[in-house]
Amino acid sequence: NAIIHPGRLEADFEVVDPLRVVPDELGVAGHDADVQIAARLLAARIRRVDRVVAIELVFHHRARREHVDKVIVPALKSGSWVVCDRFTDASFAYQSGGSGLAWERISQLESWVHQDLQPDLTLFFDVSSSVGKARTSAARDPDRFEREGQAFFDRVRAGYLRRAREHPARIKIVDAAQPLEAVRMDVERLLMTNCFS
Repeated sequence: NAIIHPGRLEADFEVVDPLRVVPDELGVAGHDADVQIAARLLAARIRRVDRVVAIELVFHHRARREHVDKVIVPALKSGSWVVCDRFTDASFAYQSGGSGLAWERISQLESWVHQDLQPDLTLFFDVSSSVGKARTSAARDPDRFEREGQAFFDRVRAGYLRRAREHPARIKIVDAAQPLEAVRMDVERLLMTNCFS
């Protein structure tokens, strides 16, 4: 669970002009009905069965495609830097790692939804799953994913780490168990090394 919010990042690196901080695809108002359905699935108190997870995955990627077309690509074309709090790596971690859908199925959706468009840098704020769950519970009311048990979050973390091993040039792991100032220093170092060098 990330300690540094994109808004904090925007404040710390205001020298980057223009910088566009965008929420994830379910946090953008004005999308079509697919986004509303995906958001309702996320909020629902229903048992996680394969059919529900698969439907949820499809709706998430439909929403992500719209998010890419309407928000991310226009911002990039305008010359803006784009910071987003999650992207397709989360689908690999949650729907495959956590819920057990085939990794390859999400790869197929990824190639359809945003083809060769990938972040230049992805920061994975790594803590033990128990610490991450405790921080999330303290910060907000849990959604359906966040109400899952400890074993689910162990698998989610393993999914993120697998994704990081597959894409080491893009995904950088930050030890989020450190004090906040140490985490911020690590983030600054990674940004300067990977984005401003």
